[in-house]
Amino acid sequence: MAHPPVTPPPSLPMPVHRLPVELLENIFSYACMGGGSTGRSLSLVSAHFREVARPIRFRCVSLSSLRHIKSFLACLTRERSHTKVRVRHLFLSTWRDGEDVVRIRTGRVPRSGILGNPGPRDGPRWSVWMPVQEALDRELSHLIPFLLRAIASNLCTLSIVHSWEFGAIQLPESFPLLRQFTFCGPAPMFPGGCPRLRPPPSPCFPSLQHLHIVCGTVSIEFWLHHSPAVTHLRLSDLNCASGTLVEELRCSLGIPLGRPLPERSSRPPFAHVRLQPRAAVSPEYYQTSTVEHNTFVEHLKSLRPHPSVRVEVMRDRHYRDGYWDLRIHRDWQDGVVSSPGWWVGGEELEEEENELYSNLDGDGHNLETPEKTITFWV
Repeated sequence: MAHPPVTPPPSLPMPVHRLPVELLENIFSYACMGGGSTGRSLSLVSAHFREVARPIRFRCVSLSSLRHIKSFLACLTRERSHTKVRVRHLFLSTWRDGEDVVRIRTGRVPRSGILGNPGPRDGPRWSVWMPVQEALDRELSHLIPFLLRAIASNLCTLSIVHSWEFGAIQLPESFPLLRQFTFCGPAPMFPGGCPRLRPPPSPCFPSLQHLHIVCGTVSIEFWLHHSPAVTHLRLSDLNCASGTLVEELRCSLGIPLGRPLPERSSRPPFAHVRLQPRAAVSPEYYQTSTVEHNTFVEHLKSLRPHPSVRVEVMRDRHYRDGYWDLRIHRDWQDGVVSSPGWWVGGEELEEEENELYSNLDGDGHNLETPEKTITFWV
């Protein structure tokens, strides 16, 4: 009589701690793309997980306040004594610190608790906000350049949202690997001085291809000198105060002044230039400003570069305070794994994004989301 075949016992699932290190590293690298939260959680699971996640959790870093910057720098210094840490993707924002300064100046309680026990709300506190603003500005003007110098050599994507309440950021000499850069706020200080000097300063961003600048008074002369390989340029929130912009665009696009483009002109480096003006103020009160705005937009629309270059003037829009901080952070996350929405979407996507972030209070904070005060760099 034949015996039935022996069925082997079912194999027990392998504990995740016993997976090969190479496999864990691959899993962790996909998980640690949120800016710090997942990497911190993994490092707290066990000593083994902490060692595997140690270099990986720093690849994608999101810092949204001075407090976050301080804790990250302390953590980075500590971790670099154990292993070689490379930051590939950085989002950096001082928007919330700037909003705290505004709240103090207008007699409201800051969200971060920077004043400790603020006492009763008795109107604008002029004797308080100026020392707070100056102290924050001093720390940021020291720590942000220090941070950028510490990680610039390995950065691939960078997004900075800098509050207008603080001074300009001093950029380090070189970001050799940077491919995508979004900057919102007052123009930074570039190393080496004016690009018209002879010899001109070396470019900061020799490999940069996608550049997005959010600034109403932008001048692109310094930006383009330091980004010689850029192919995609977007300028957002533009207004007629950008007095030299039209002429700078003409020069960079190879459009001769006062005459049509020659048929055999050389191709400029750009593939796509996207211009998004800010909506004009109400004509009921500022008729002159509206005329200037309309003239500015018409000049942008009149740009006719080489046929291979796509120049797109988007519909002008007005955005709530805090919109760009939230939007840039989301697009930075998208850019870590794919292409950000600055380039792949058109007017419909812009309208969707505007509606998505319309649920903001007067300070640009989401009314449905609690304020994030935790730091992941401990």
